[in-house]
Amino acid sequence: MANKSDRAWLPTRAEILSRYYYDNDLGQLGWINGKKAGKKAGWMRQDGYIDVSICGEKFRAHRLIYFLHHNIWPIEIDHINGVRDDNHIENLRETTSAKNQYNIKMPARNTSGVRGVCWHKASRKWYVQYGVGNKKAYLGTFQDLELAELVANEYREKYHGEYYRDYR
Repeated sequence: MANKSDRAWLPTRAEILSRYYYDNDLGQLGWINGKKAGKKAGWMRQDGYIDVSICGEKFRAHRLIYFLHHNIWPIEIDHINGVRDDNHIENLRETTSAKNQYNIKMPARNTSGVRGVCWHKASRKWYVQYGVGNKKAYLGTFQDLELAELVANEYREKYHGEYYRDYR
């Protein structure tokens, strides 16, 4: 076993598999030994992710599952369908932090119901804007919410590619 005091300590495949198995049908880790053998492993965090413990260290279950299938530790994982506790391997993909932001849930403070569209009080129009890298892409102001939504969705579909998510 690697030195646990090292902040970069990651469990080996053998350490993971000595405690947990992956149930492909359920998309979750299960306990191998003890009173909990055969039962779902881990606990749900407040943010919706599942955590498990190995040698006293907490790990996101989706990272362990990805590692078990691909034999590499991902830098960042995207849940394709946006459901944080859906850890079916088909729902997990390695990504970058920037691309992972393309597939996030609708922000709670969004009042238009359309991602990237907000009401501009001064002009009394719908304003469409997106972040591109470190810059903002201004896509225009529109009288009609439906037109603003169309522009926002076309932009996301074009620039977000496989990470495009239809919020309707």
